[in-house]
Amino acid sequence: MDPGPDQSLVISNGERDAFLVKFDENGNYLGSFNWGGSSTDEAFAVDAGESSVAVTGWFRDSMTLQSSEGEQNFLADGTSDIFLLKFDLDLGLLWTRTCGAGGSHNDIGRDLEIDEDGTIYVVGTERTEMHVASFLDNGSRSF
Repeated sequence: MDPGPDQSLVISNGERDAFLVKFDENGNYLGSFNWGGSSTDEAFAVDAGESSVAVTGWFRDSMTLQSSEGEQNFLADGTSDIFLLKFDLDLGLLWTRTCGAGGSHNDIGRDLEIDEDGTIYVVGTERTEMHVASFLDNGSRSF
């Protein structure tokens, strides 16, 4: 991808990393955010609400994110876990949630939606037992 003269070089932290890129309505590059660990990290879905953007996918072993508050590190509870990241509209990371069933199984966030109230819903796959939740706009659980 060639975003043009205002481009940003993104270097992988490991085997495969995830990213989010923002363009304006004319295709001009506005910014990006990438994250990952030493293994595989994949983003599968993104949705934008009135004041935020959310991304879901999965990571294997570990995941590292850089934000204005510093580096955040997450370890998978098993082979791989689901991640949910929430950004402001300028791609500033607001919060991160991870969940997994543990064991040697892959847990994957496959799609999401932000409703008109800012609640985020994630769908995905898991193989054993999963504790699920719906998240409000501020990152707290709605149930």
